[in-house]
Amino acid sequence: MVTDHGKDKFKPSIISCLNQLEEIIQLGMFADSLYIFVRSLREELSRQKDFKNL
Repeated sequence: MVTDHGKDKFKPSIISCLNQLEEIIQLGMFADSLYIFVRSLREELSRQKDFKNL
């Protein structure tokens, strides 16, 4: 929604959602590669200036 439709109001929930997804992946014993992907995505977004103050 943020990228395709320019709805910036969804930005604050993205990092939070990725944090929760990391926990679900760990608890559900999903593949390590999935955890690494989600964690890397969250870390990369956290470094972006658009997400720093959210």
